[in-house]
Amino acid sequence: MIRSKKVIVTILSLILSTSIFIGCGKKENIENSNKIETKEITSIEELPKENTKIEFLAYGTSIEKRPEEFSKYKELHDFVDNFSKGNFGVDYTNEESIFASKKYLSNELQERNEKNYENIKSDIVDKKKQIDYVKTNIDSIIFSNYSGNYFVDCTIYTFVRNDPSVKEQNKYYQTKYYMFITEENNKLVLSNGNGYGKFRAEEIPSTSPAYMIDEGTDDDFKTTYVAEKELSKFEELDSVKNNITQYYTDYYSINYTSDMNKFKSELLKFISDNYKSDIGTLIDNRIKDINENKFELEFKSVNYRVINYTAYDNKYYIALDVIYNIKNTDETIKTPFLLDLTKENDEWKILKQRYLGENFIIKQNK
Repeated sequence: MIRSKKVIVTILSLILSTSIFIGCGKKENIENSNKIETKEITSIEELPKENTKIEFLAYGTSIEKRPEEFSKYKELHDFVDNFSKGNFGVDYTNEESIFASKKYLSNELQERNEKNYENIKSDIVDKKKQIDYVKTNIDSIIFSNYSGNYFVDCTIYTFVRNDPSVKEQNKYYQTKYYMFITEENNKLVLSNGNGYGKFRAEEIPSTSPAYMIDEGTDDDFKTTYVAEKELSKFEELDSVKNNITQYYTDYYSINYTSDMNKFKSELLKFISDNYKSDIGTLIDNRIKDINENKFELEFKSVNYRVINYTAYDNKYYIALDVIYNIKNTDETIKTPFLLDLTKENDEWKILKQRYLGENFIIKQNK
C-alpha cells in the first residue's frame, strides 16, 4: 500500500490497497502543458449524472445492455451504494459509522482485515474525521453470467467537513474506485476493492481513457485533466505505454512448450528492483498453471481506463484491461489490472501490479 497522504481515502480504503492515478508527460514539460478547463463542483445539483455502460457476458459473447435491460441492476446498485456509504462516509463521534462497511465484505476479506480495524478507528477519532457520503455513479459494469461475478468501475462523491489528509475542508471530493463483487451465502459481497483519490470534484471529460496530472505536493491536491490532443507533448507517456504493451505481450504470448526460464527473465526486465521478489512468486505460479492446463496464449491488446501521472513523486498510476486469447480453448479473455510505475535507470518499471477481478470470458467459440 502506498503511504502518501493523498492515496489514503477512508476506512477500508486504508486496508484495500488504494492508489492514486494521473495524467502524463515529461516532468520538465508540466508547466507548459495545456489542460482541459474543468469546473469545480460546489453543490449537489452540479454533480455529474450517472451514465452506466454494462457489458453482459453470456453464451460465448459480450452483449451491451442498458441499466433498464439488466434485471440485476437495482440489486447491484443498492449494494454499491450501501458499501460506498459505509466505507467513504464517516463520523468520528459515531463508532457505528466507522465500521459500517464491514458487513458488505466477503468473509475472507473481513478476516484478513480484522487486525487493522483498531488502527483505522484510532486514525479517524484522533483526526476527528467527518466526511459526508453524497452518492456513487456507476460508470461501467462487467457481469459474467458464467460465474455470477461483477466488476464495477465507479466514481464516489463525498463532502469533506474535516479531514486533515486534504488541505481544503467543506468541499466536494471524488474518488475513483473499482469493485470486484461476488455472491456469498446468497448475498452480494465485496471480494476486492481498489482505487485512487480523493481529489476535488470536477466535471469529468467523457473521454476514455481519462488522462490526469497532479502538479501538487504530497499533502495538497492540484489535479487537472489533460486534453487528448495535447498528449503528443508528453514523450514519457509513449515510453510508459510501450513498456506496458511489451510487458503484457510477453506475459500473454506463451504456451506450455515455451522456455519458462526465458519467459520469467524477460518479464523481470520490466519490473522494479523493489518488486521483483514479490512478482517472481506470481510468475512462478503462472508458469505452473500454464503447464498444468497446457495453455496456449496469444496477446491481443491493452485498453486503458485511467492514466494518472503524479508530478510530486514522478510516478504513473494506471487502470487498464488486458485482452488475450486462450487458443486451445478458443476463448477471448479480459482481465482488469492496476499498475504503479516508477523510473529506474532511465526506464519506466512496474512497481506494483494488482488484479482487480477475474479472467472474464468475453468470447467463446466452442
